Amino acid sequence: ELKVGNKNLAKRYFNHLLNESNSHFALLELGKIAFEEKKIFEAKKYFEKILETRKDTYAIMELARLEAQFGNPTRAKELFTLLFDEQNSRLARLELGKLEATYGNYQEAKKHFTHILDKDENHLALLELGRLEREAGNYDEAENYFKQLETTQNNLYAKLEMGILEYVRKNYDEAERIFKELLQTENRIFALRELILFY
Repeated sequence: ELKVGNKNLAKRYFNHLLNESNSHFALLELGKIAFEEKKIFEAKKYFEKILETRKDTYAIMELARLEAQFGNPTRAKELFTLLFDEQNSRLARLELGKLEATYGNYQEAKKHFTHILDKDENHLALLELGRLEREAGNYDEAENYFKQLETTQNNLYAKLEMGILEYVRKNYDEAERIFKELLQTENRIFALRELILFY
């Protein structure tokens, strides 16, 4: 993430590039900076300017994220769907699955995450499926996804999610054991945040 001083310098540089042959790159970066600064209409203007002349997957992805974050899920879905045949289709499906989950569309979200897993063993899809099942109250299914992720990836985030799951199940001793174990790892900040729930 750019610091404020660096952002201003970056904006001057990218604005200088707007008349160059690679102006779409400058527009994309200016859009991302505006998005980060919560200047929604400005960011949208940059992304849409790119799409006037080319089908740019990065611009579509950023515009879809913007629409999702700021309350236009229908438009976000349309944009994510445009990327299903592209190289980054897994990321688009992952984002769309998370969007569906946000709006409580459990089956639609699950469909997108499992579609990713049908192609390869994607650890982010496993993580999101586990979270989805936990939110739906399907604790055994959630545990299966987290354990699978922990086994295949040795993923510390999976262990953290297991700690949260045990807490939700009211298995407080087991949850605390997991969090304390995580305090010895690089994820100690996240584990500490969850451990505060016990005290």
